[in-house]
Amino acid sequence: MRNILLIIIIAGSCFKGYGQQLSPENKKLYNYLMAKSKQQRKTGKYLLIGGGIAYSVGALFSLNDGPSSGIYKAAPTILGLGAGSLVACIPFFLSAGSNRQKAQEMLVSFQLEKHYIPLPQGMSASRYPALAIKIPVH
Repeated sequence: MRNILLIIIIAGSCFKGYGQQLSPENKKLYNYLMAKSKQQRKTGKYLLIGGGIAYSVGALFSLNDGPSSGIYKAAPTILGLGAGSLVACIPFFLSAGSNRQKAQEMLVSFQLEKHYIPLPQGMSASRYPALAIKIPVH
């Protein structure tokens, strides 16, 4: 019986298995960064679509060369607003990607783990590189 118990203890000490979880502080920060990234991406899409539509409408107004009441005078303003909106969407997309990358970096880490090896003289500890991946379950 003692031999079986000793074999179980030695076999159990060779394998290190555990479930990784985000700490409560990191989970809040991860959720905050992901929500912020989604909101910035949504704002960037609205600016991109709105700017494209405004720019197209301004281009159509500038092509109107008929004797209308002056719709062609509004074309440069609308073209400028559309171009400004198209340029303004770029920082939103960049910051959304940055926040998403920050959140993803919280889930993957590279570190040196200790591994204990039972020897006849006692236990020997060695370090090996380990890649830790944390998968948040919502």
